Amino acid sequence: MNKHIFTLFVTLLLTIFPLAASADNDPDRSDANIVGHVTDKTTGEHLPYINILLKGTMFYAATDATGHYFLKDLPEGDFILEVSCTGYKTQTREVTLKKGVTLELNFKIEEDISMLDGVVEMTVTVRAAGRKMKIRYRSATKKPAPRRSRSVAYWERFII
Repeated sequence: MNKHIFTLFVTLLLTIFPLAASADNDPDRSDANIVGHVTDKTTGEHLPYINILLKGTMFYAATDATGHYFLKDLPEGDFILEVSCTGYKTQTREVTLKKGVTLELNFKIEEDISMLDGVVEMTVTVRAAGRKMKIRYRSATKKPAPRRSRSVAYWERFII
């Protein structure tokens, strides 16, 4: 009797483990990916920290320090991929994602001169604990520079 129970137990284990292993293969997972890099159109330099967004989804990435990006396990279908960054013109491309296919999309983006017209730079030199320190603020928007923050207002008391 114990021998039959043991044999039944081993048989069940041998049939259940392969089923459990196949459960890791999520049927909803498409394995559709997009890879690429973003460079400056004028200089050809790779641009770090550029935003990459698959519009209509929650999938996004930013280029790494070398200007490369990787979006993985994306849904299948037709989408618009948007590349944007302050100071550069936004670019979009239509993409069709298919199961098991990796697309390589490289972008050459150009500076948005109109954005750079409103660059405001403010430098405050302060003395704290016997040391001189410079605090810089740059705004690359058309909006006027924001009011000084409390920390800048605090350090302005020590201006030399």
